[in-house]
Amino acid sequence: MNGYHCYVLNKEGKISRRHDIEAESDADAMIKGETVAADLSDEFPEIEVWREARLVGRLARQPSSGKRARELNPDNGENREHRNGATYGFPSSPRG
Repeated sequence: MNGYHCYVLNKEGKISRRHDIEAESDADAMIKGETVAADLSDEFPEIEVWREARLVGRLARQPSSGKRARELNPDNGENREHRNGATYGFPSSPRG
């Protein structure tokens, strides 16, 4: 198991809180991040999942449905699976 952090971002894109999770892989960490995200209100539209200093991916609330869509960091070389048929552009760099 590896240690990951889920950073909960507020509407201004600032970190509001952090949840520590244990996961077997990046994909597993994203799934566990979805569990964290499911318990959040609309005032927290995005979660970033990190492994040490590496951005694994983001979970963003879809405005029309309230559901979250998964976005894996393309630098990880992992499958870029999106839930709910959503498509997102990848940021050029992680937030500072």
